[in-house]
Amino acid sequence: MYLGEITRIVFLSLVERSPPIPFNDISTLKLKTHQGFHTRRMTTIEEAKSLAEINQMFVESLGFDKAAVSDQDTEIVRWVCKQVATRLAKLAGAAIAAILFQRGHAHLGGGFTNKEKNLSIAANGEYVARLNI
Repeated sequence: MYLGEITRIVFLSLVERSPPIPFNDISTLKLKTHQGFHTRRMTTIEEAKSLAEINQMFVESLGFDKAAVSDQDTEIVRWVCKQVATRLAKLAGAAIAAILFQRGHAHLGGGFTNKEKNLSIAANGEYVARLNI
């Protein structure tokens, strides 16, 4: 779903606005390159236990100088990743709910029908959520 690309564009727009918010108006070639930030980095940033860990991952993935990325910048990085991931979760949830409704597995306004006891939902063939109805 190109989440890394969406996140990269948000970072770039924050740097290029006037006045720039993060990174002291410094950009990198990777930040300006299409597909320069991968979705898997968002997950590792969200799961990081410290700002130093996030800073290191962000610096490695986008080629910033470690000294150029402050703790405040690192908080912004974490916040942007969380916002993009949350937006995706809401959009995906709405799509899944619409499919469940259309297929007769759920009622409009909430609740499931009693047609089936288990229902599996897979994304990318890798992650499967099982709903017990």
